[in-house]
Amino acid sequence: MVDAIGSSTTDWTRALDDDPDEVRRRAAASATTKVATAPPEVPQQADVNGALLLRAAQAQQAKGAASPKPLLAMGIDASAAARPDQDTAVQKRMDAFFAKAAPTYRIPWQGGTTVELAVATPFRMKGPTTAPRDAPPTILQFVAQETRVVKNTKELQDIAGSLGIGTQSVREIQVGRGTPSQVHALTQALLDAGKLPPAAKDESTSVRVRRMMCDYGIGLDCAGYSQQALLAAHGITRAQVGLDHDVTNESLSNLSRAHFARVAPEDARAGDVLALGPPRGDTVGHRLVVFERHEASAEELQRYRAVSQGGSLGTGRVTVLSVDSSFGSNGDPAQGGVQRQTWLYDGKQWGTVIPAQVDGQGNMTPERVRVHALPYDGHHPLIGVFHYRGGT
Repeated sequence: MVDAIGSSTTDWTRALDDDPDEVRRRAAASATTKVATAPPEVPQQADVNGALLLRAAQAQQAKGAASPKPLLAMGIDASAAARPDQDTAVQKRMDAFFAKAAPTYRIPWQGGTTVELAVATPFRMKGPTTAPRDAPPTILQFVAQETRVVKNTKELQDIAGSLGIGTQSVREIQVGRGTPSQVHALTQALLDAGKLPPAAKDESTSVRVRRMMCDYGIGLDCAGYSQQALLAAHGITRAQVGLDHDVTNESLSNLSRAHFARVAPEDARAGDVLALGPPRGDTVGHRLVVFERHEASAEELQRYRAVSQGGSLGTGRVTVLSVDSSFGSNGDPAQGGVQRQTWLYDGKQWGTVIPAQVDGQGNMTPERVRVHALPYDGHHPLIGVFHYRGGT
């Protein structure tokens, strides 16, 4: 975890962390803790006109002219975006990494048998162990969970040692920065040791597994997932892409111009980093990796517009983005964690597609689209989409 501060870097990205959950936990941990001021909200001009400016720059470059000043001010690199639209090889590597972060476990079952079940890794960030009595319920839930993590740490270290996983790696895992292989090995070892908790009312087996993982501090935060997915997508090392050698210090906050070029959302490609700033009043944002981008078909537009909530998508072009990350959970093991989400962008507004869901009683909630002025949950401004220059 890296605190978000006013960065002195000359790069064009801003220092930020992973999820607003962490801000609330820090505030609950200590009233005297010094929290850095959130950076100014990122202007949304790039979101509105990014593709048009980009194409204008490309046309001018073809004629030997310089890029227009507004394009330069936003840091969008026309030459980088002029490359092929998608990279199937990158997507295959991303799929393979995603599968590692949602592995299959052998679950102890009745009569000494086992069943196999795929479980997506839950969201994990270290939180406080104390809070005021009048703190919001979510904060108290974080405190209770972190108290269990502290209590279980010695046992986790012992199990990790038997697997050849050292103390430093356990620390990385417990701040959401372990590898999917380590997460898988530790979780399976806990299951084999009989640590799966009894089911709560209407709780699925996969949520029980995730609850166990959360109680031992096992999971991934968004920067932990995204930086590893980025490296896997392009088959590169941390040094090649200019990332900090310490996985716990890297939040994808200062991607260098030497390795990355900023592109418009409409021109995102598989393996690009999508960076979101913090909500107003908070100090941490969100990190994701783009899996796929395409222009919505007429059928998709009709379907998404019919189920839109909170606003209406524009009548023109709509970009569909599939994005991978570990999403915040508000302390609920059933929520968030490693997911692939579908986002929509009409050049001004953003939509998050909520898939159809069926609850434990067989009741179905139909697909819907939440439309916001900002991406994700409507509170995180877009910093940019960043393409690895050596990724083709």
